[in-house]
Amino acid sequence: MGIILAPFVIVFLYGLLLSMPSTRNSTLWMLEENHHVELVTFASLFLGAVLGLLLAWRTRQTALGSVFFALFSLGLLFTAGEEVAWGQTFFDFETPRMLKGLNRQNELTLHNIRGFHNRTEFFRIAFGVGGILGVWLSSRGRLRRIAAPPVLLPWFVLITLLAGLDLLNDFYRIHRQFDRNIHELSEVVEMMVGLAALLYVSIKLQELRSPG
Repeated sequence: MGIILAPFVIVFLYGLLLSMPSTRNSTLWMLEENHHVELVTFASLFLGAVLGLLLAWRTRQTALGSVFFALFSLGLLFTAGEEVAWGQTFFDFETPRMLKGLNRQNELTLHNIRGFHNRTEFFRIAFGVGGILGVWLSSRGRLRRIAAPPVLLPWFVLITLLAGLDLLNDFYRIHRQFDRNIHELSEVVEMMVGLAALLYVSIKLQELRSPG
């Protein structure tokens, strides 16, 4: 039950903290780059990648599961690297000269290159929709090996909804305060992606230990 309720609690809590004048500034500070929320996102993605590679190894006797979990883990590892600019966040090294003129934030990242900058909503939506489809696969026979546990459905639905609203705001304004809140929650949604991915591989590992 805790896993089901967690995404609603996270969104409600951060939404509440952003709406209260007494906590708004401190919450925005937590949402800034290299601060609490982004570091939780990185840690979740990185740990999820490590556990996912372990899962790929343990399912090596089945090509479908092994290949999928390996590719999924590499995707998490890549996203984790992008989240902290491939160590630039921690070690504060210079951005390569060839990227300085292309990267909108002067960082060693691909998602901030012109054309991709401020378009990460598509990746969040893809993750959410992929998760929803993954839950649907839980009733599809042999594909159950890679299916997402139904307990994660609220995570995928909320991620898709919030990322979809964020994308809509790029083209259509709904309400000034509402639009601002949705934009400010984008870092929280990224954290939810990392946590959902970590939960996914953790639950799949647990299923291997308890096949019955």
